[in-house]
Amino acid sequence: MAVVLGNRAKMSTSTTGTGTITLGSALSGYQTFAQAGITNGQTVRYAIEDGTNFEIGSGVFTSSGTTLTRNVTESSNSDNAISLSGSGEVFITASAADIFVNDGASTLTTTGVITGGTVEATSDTAAGDNAAMGYTSAEGLILTGQGSTNDITIKNDADTAVISIPTGGTNVDFVGSIDVANVGISTGVIDLKNGGSQSVVRFYCESSNAHYAQIQAPAHSAFSGNTTLTLPATTDTIAGIAATQTFTNKTLTAPKIADGGFIADANGNELVVFQTTGSAVNQLEITNNASGSNPILAATGGDTNIGIDLTPKGTGEIVIAAGNLNYAGTAITTTGAEINLIDGGTSRGTTAVASGDGILINDAGTMRMTNVDTVSTYFSSHSVGGGNIVTTGALNSGSITSGFGAINNGSSNITTTGVGTFGSLDISGNIDIDGTTNLDAVDIDGAVQLDATLTVGVDDTGYDVKFFGDTASAFMQWDASADDLILGGAAGLVVPDGKLTLASTAVTSTAAELNQLDGKVAKTAGLETIWVPATAMSPTTSNGCTALASVETTSGRPDMVVLAFPVAADSFAQFSIAFPKSWNAGTVTYQVFWSGIAATTNVNWTVDAVAISNNTTIDVAYGTAVAVTDAAQGAVEELNVSAVSGALTIGGSPGDDELCYFRFGRDVSEGNMNGDAQLHGIKIFFTTDLANDG
Repeated sequence: MAVVLGNRAKMSTSTTGTGTITLGSALSGYQTFAQAGITNGQTVRYAIEDGTNFEIGSGVFTSSGTTLTRNVTESSNSDNAISLSGSGEVFITASAADIFVNDGASTLTTTGVITGGTVEATSDTAAGDNAAMGYTSAEGLILTGQGSTNDITIKNDADTAVISIPTGGTNVDFVGSIDVANVGISTGVIDLKNGGSQSVVRFYCESSNAHYAQIQAPAHSAFSGNTTLTLPATTDTIAGIAATQTFTNKTLTAPKIADGGFIADANGNELVVFQTTGSAVNQLEITNNASGSNPILAATGGDTNIGIDLTPKGTGEIVIAAGNLNYAGTAITTTGAEINLIDGGTSRGTTAVASGDGILINDAGTMRMTNVDTVSTYFSSHSVGGGNIVTTGALNSGSITSGFGAINNGSSNITTTGVGTFGSLDISGNIDIDGTTNLDAVDIDGAVQLDATLTVGVDDTGYDVKFFGDTASAFMQWDASADDLILGGAAGLVVPDGKLTLASTAVTSTAAELNQLDGKVAKTAGLETIWVPATAMSPTTSNGCTALASVETTSGRPDMVVLAFPVAADSFAQFSIAFPKSWNAGTVTYQVFWSGIAATTNVNWTVDAVAISNNTTIDVAYGTAVAVTDAAQGAVEELNVSAVSGALTIGGSPGDDELCYFRFGRDVSEGNMNGDAQLHGIKIFFTTDLANDG
């Protein structure tokens, strides 16, 4: 900070306190600050005297208001601003630091700025100089410095470092760009080093340096040693891996194409796609050929015998133009339709067969052509033995003699007006007989349908009739000798409701009603209920609800014995049930009895459960929870009963003699009642498939 001095400048001030000084008039025999040459915004060294108090400092003079700021360097108030009384005097002075005395060999020391003409150094600097400028005839101008980061730093007018020499180093760091018109390198080597990033060389375009092409060194991790890029000896263009370029006269010794990679056509569309096999040893070989010879597509590789697979896509086909198929030097002139006749072709024509027509036959593995006459001669002298004659038409003449074999007429009927005489007759289908049938013995393995009355025996002479069931020893028998209908083994008599008649009187009672005769009630399978009061539950050790409490309504009236579930966080209670053996071990449902604190606000209740069998750990996870949401209907002492929940699947494998643990809880994220929900108890609904546990 540069200060200015003024001669004979001394003014009064009526300012009080420690703030900015408002200058008054010049004292007798003195000038004002402006008259002494002080201009607006200049900093002056001032002194203030106010009685026995004094203050020395520097301040900025403002001519428009005739004011002076205060920056204290020394004062009678412990070097702080003195509190002015309103009768102080302010004058311009100089401090010891502002005065320079040249005594020849003395060192000039200043904290300000030295301004003036030329500064000429006449000797060398020395090691350890903080900041020095020197001169020798051999070295010329010498700048020496010593700093913790840099020894010498050259800055621009914006106080930004431009050139620096790191402490103790010999390298020069240039922050910005270096423009050099001509560069000469005697050894032919340029080294580009860096401080932590990859070195680059940029080549800018001719239009205002708008674009550049950059050569960049690989990352350190990519190096296995130093590398050399040799430029071509002729005028050329370097190809890039991402650029679209055309290669001419390039020899590819062993190019690699990625799995699924392809060779494109001139339009950039896929022409040949390559797929790989990790353990491949066999491959295709393509060979060109001289004039008059065909190019060759061959299979080659590590195996001895290698075929070529041609696989069309979907329902596509391998197509060979007509007349272009040759096998072992012989042209194949057969059409596709003719070839398909060899492999079970189904095409049929209406051309009449003539004596000289050819027939294609398989002669012990070799396909040969013979004529119809030869086949006819063969069949005229040979019988067809051991096989069946299959026809869907009629046999109009001749006879069928013993040893003919089986007759299979397909879907046609065999019709006769004569008598069929059989040693035995095995019929797997249905029999329709319109006349009288006399059978000495009948063994029927299939179904029997009778369209008329079945009578066994005659009046006063009966026969036993026995029907067996699928269960061993189960049967129904009419015992003709005892005139009784007997049900044996597991066989039972089932009569639908309304289908029982006793002594011509229809019995309309249901089975359940019949079971109540004589005042006795027979329990039946169905839906059962278990009431679990809050007193049978206990808060869980972790995240448990509030302990069981008795809440009095009015003296002499029912008390509420409840578990409270707060709104602050999800909380739980647990209980256990040993279900009866008559339980079907299926899903259960539940219904919640509770009270709340406000009407029309919701509480979301949840229940999950798990079954534990004998000799197994209880340390298992519950099954999937099932929730039911109910809205409070009144005050805290009003009972709320929820709807019945959906089906709850008990975890584990529920069965007889198992203990089912239930966890009952409140999900506070799903309800909006801002207060405790009090549980009185819940109903558990389960289904039995037996009347009792006997």
